[in-house]
Amino acid sequence: MSDDLNIPPTQPTIETVLERINALGERLSAEIAKVRTDLSGEIQSFREEVNEKLLKLDGKIDVLNEEFLEIKAEQKWHGKRLNELERKVS
Repeated sequence: MSDDLNIPPTQPTIETVLERINALGERLSAEIAKVRTDLSGEIQSFREEVNEKLLKLDGKIDVLNEEFLEIKAEQKWHGKRLNELERKVS
């Protein structure tokens, strides 16, 4: 301990606590930066995967739409033929 009466006897303890708080802050900052980097990579990977799946889904919807329109066209054509046949029979 110092013989100087102007320095409180807890000064070394306060300095130690502040050093530990600063060290903790630095470790937390480093950990936060690492988590951000990892999360950013995961988000980018997720975004790419979602975009790929949406493109595939869009293609499937296009195919279904074409098939649906083809079926509707055939139904219309068969309806006309049926009307013609019914008209001929009458």
